[in-house]
Amino acid sequence: MKLKYGDSAARLVSQRIGAPVATLAVLKQTPADRRVDGQIFHVLADDTVWAWNDEATATGDDVLAVTPNDAPSTGRFMRMPGAAMLPLTFYATTPSGTALLTVPSNTIIDLGVGNIGVDVSVRFTGVATALAGLSSSNFPGHTGVFNIVGSMVATQLNNWFSPTAAGTGVGALMGPIPSGVTDIGRTAVRPFLKGGDTLRYDGGGWGTGVGQFLISCNVLKNPGV
Repeated sequence: MKLKYGDSAARLVSQRIGAPVATLAVLKQTPADRRVDGQIFHVLADDTVWAWNDEATATGDDVLAVTPNDAPSTGRFMRMPGAAMLPLTFYATTPSGTALLTVPSNTIIDLGVGNIGVDVSVRFTGVATALAGLSSSNFPGHTGVFNIVGSMVATQLNNWFSPTAAGTGVGALMGPIPSGVTDIGRTAVRPFLKGGDTLRYDGGGWGTGVGQFLISCNVLKNPGV
């Protein structure tokens, strides 16, 4: 690249590649005079990459968009396109039907080759009919694409990578979301989510518990405007 008079390669690189930061909380502390349109930041804690967009107005959800602590009216850190694992937190007390993610305007997410897992930080307890389910406005009938019932709490919810069998009559803990396929744990899926589509929690009956749905997917575009 040919440099203009007075420019230096170091200056141009520093305006495009920010120093790695430990967490999203630290990323939010980046002052306005250190944010340059198009600048890229690597968050080490979850190994995610974010780009600053001066014009972005997307709602900060810490999944696809991050709002700095100084809360500018425009300007957001937007998750870079590419392979992603989107963490959607839910609690024992989360009401069924709560939207865990609303896709920003002009964002497109491909779920077609993805998987869904649940990572539990506080063990779930509840009656045998308690359910942790995930659905979307983009799934036919708005029915759950992924469900875990109470009988699986001990063997599956608390052991995300466990090889333990899924159990009788319920979907596996980590299951693909194949387009057009229907079984007990999954329903037919339109694999693309667009702006305004939601991923929501459909479950309940738990006494205690904190977990995250981990959505393996591809973020195809995410401009934030």
